Amino acid sequence: MSQSNLNLKQRDYSEKRNFHRMTLNKDIEITVDETGEVLPATCINLSSDGLMFRVEKEIAAGSMCTTIIQSGTEFTADLKAKLRIVRCEIEGDSNQSYIIGAEMLESS
Repeated sequence: MSQSNLNLKQRDYSEKRNFHRMTLNKDIEITVDETGEVLPATCINLSSDGLMFRVEKEIAAGSMCTTIIQSGTEFTADLKAKLRIVRCEIEGDSNQSYIIGAEMLESS
């Protein structure tokens, strides 16, 4: 049986995701829907149902946000996404940046 045919229960823990993550390291902006605040961020990785980004301000789990990830090419459309924050963790020992995990609720 090939690796691609293994179901999720048979995979190692690290391979239980339904969709692989693509490393990006791309500057983006996050708009917090409740306040309208626009925060500069760096998208760390992206999958078909979520993304992880670094930002300098805490965003509470459960918050709704929007983002546009520019493709940088005329051949690929920008990604516009509605996000729900699922986790926010301080990066390292400093309080200067946060790693945020977000679920994509809608995208176009």
